[in-house]
Amino acid sequence: MTVRRFLQLSFLSLFLVLIALTTFPLRVQLPVELFLRMDPLLLITASLAARTAVAGLGAALVILLATALLGRFFCGWVCPLGTTIELTDDLLYRRRKRRWPNEARIARGLKYVHLIVILTAAAAGYGLAFVLDPIALFTRTATYLLHPAAVFLSNTGLDTLRPLAEKADWVALYYARLPQPLLSSGSLVAAVLFVTILLLNRLQRRFWCRSLCPLGALLGLTARLSPFQRVVGAACDHDGRCRRGCETGAIAPGETEYDPAECIACQRCVSDCHLKVTAFRFRDPRPRAAMPLDLGRRRFLTGVLGGGFGALLFHVSPTRRLMADRLLRPPGALPEDLFRKRCIRCGQCVKACPTNTLQPDWFEAGLEGLWSPVHRMRLGPCDQGCNVCGQVCPTGAIRALPLEEKRYAKIGTAIIDRERCLVWADEKFCLVCDEACPYNAIYFVQDAEKKRRPHVDRTRCNGCGQCETACPVLAAGAIVVRPDNQIRLETGGYRETAGRLGFRFEKGSAEDEFKETDAAPEGG
Repeated sequence: MTVRRFLQLSFLSLFLVLIALTTFPLRVQLPVELFLRMDPLLLITASLAARTAVAGLGAALVILLATALLGRFFCGWVCPLGTTIELTDDLLYRRRKRRWPNEARIARGLKYVHLIVILTAAAAGYGLAFVLDPIALFTRTATYLLHPAAVFLSNTGLDTLRPLAEKADWVALYYARLPQPLLSSGSLVAAVLFVTILLLNRLQRRFWCRSLCPLGALLGLTARLSPFQRVVGAACDHDGRCRRGCETGAIAPGETEYDPAECIACQRCVSDCHLKVTAFRFRDPRPRAAMPLDLGRRRFLTGVLGGGFGALLFHVSPTRRLMADRLLRPPGALPEDLFRKRCIRCGQCVKACPTNTLQPDWFEAGLEGLWSPVHRMRLGPCDQGCNVCGQVCPTGAIRALPLEEKRYAKIGTAIIDRERCLVWADEKFCLVCDEACPYNAIYFVQDAEKKRRPHVDRTRCNGCGQCETACPVLAAGAIVVRPDNQIRLETGGYRETAGRLGFRFEKGSAEDEFKETDAAPEGG
């Protein structure tokens, strides 16, 4: 095993381990969102769209500066998606004939078009990097596809061992079971996109990296400044072995020139050179002969127009206004417009959520909100002892709040559907929502017929969803949380804001109330 392959596998393993450790409570000091913080494309687009520097991605600047010094090393040595593509290529396509020759420069300019589309849209205030950025894409795939599949297989294995554990009186193994994450429509799309990227190797080795990856385009442009260059000695016999074996087809005919924007610094050409006259060295980058950048005026204009059209499409979409006020975002989420600009749809908050209440949106908020996190309170409540979603968010789209402060980040307000409620509609006795509420926001009013009906005190409800999850009515609950009176702040304290608005979310601070009146209170 080469040093490069060892490091590739190490970074891929670290990436997968950090994904697995993205749980509540967090058990490691290392940021579980480390690879997202290292992504320069996410740093630039999130900062452009939000019109402010995203401090959470500051590590990406180190990668960008290192690329200007060492070339496109991140793609060849660190990127977990690039490593996965290489491993798949070795497994499936090593002995199969490709559709295109390795040295053919076909569709190379597409990645620059993708980059320009993303940057143009970000400049217009819309973040599109999440669609094709490799780190966000692979994190999303691991969260929505690989992790649920791994848990399912693990539980299947535990079920197989359960009879043996019962006979051996191994109680811990008998009752062992991992909480199963849910699969959604977004999981299917993530799977299709991921598998398509791997199958594109049938066209050319690392076709995604050569022709489609926008992060690769950004790092490639930066790598053209690098003084760390490929040097070929005069004794080269031009046998073409290095050109045929190049991972990204970066070597020009004649074998002496190469394209630093395409080279991923894997140094395979060094090991393939039978004369040992190829090396990478530091030298003045200015006088070198380099292959021209594969970006013409037509591609540049196509990218600008594509990004502008995408921004316009999002801006005039009716879904943008119709659905924005109906979404339940995580506690601590920034105001909606800023949240959408900052959120990179990585799925870290969804992965870490202990109750499965956070789920990826699937066009409920339109194209702009695709894969962004929303609460599904019917699946589970927002655990009042958990604040992990803000801790794992790499861009600050969800603020990291202390538990005491998080309680006052009002998600919404519970609303009772009187036509479906067992007490209101069927005159049955039910106290489930009242017993589930941690803040005594559910209380009963006794009407003139001496019948007690449930109501919601909006000043005590912080939208945690405990009532909606517990409601015994089948399908949609008879009590649901809507984003009414939600508190979403870019800066400032939630507790102070909630107090100023008249909200009080204190556990066990009030008793249930019964009032001799047939009039429902305002908002109940």
